[in-house]
Amino acid sequence: MLHLDAFDIDKSVFVGVKYGMVSGITQLVLKESVIKNENVFALKNAFMPIIIINESIRLKVKQLGLKGITFVSANEYQEDIRGI
Repeated sequence: MLHLDAFDIDKSVFVGVKYGMVSGITQLVLKESVIKNENVFALKNAFMPIIIINESIRLKVKQLGLKGITFVSANEYQEDIRGI
């Protein structure tokens, strides 16, 4: 899977850096200039695995009725920061 450095460290809000990776994200802001036209990618340097998909892929998954997948918009994403 493609990993992009699309995490905007200046505009996002997070607890800190753990093992060189961002952790405790409470406000996720992405760098649109890095994403360009990518449909699916993982965020590089995120402690918790974060997979980003575009809206057309999300709609296709919903149409297919696939189960076990939760979609959260980037502006609503929050990690559980208890214990961090």
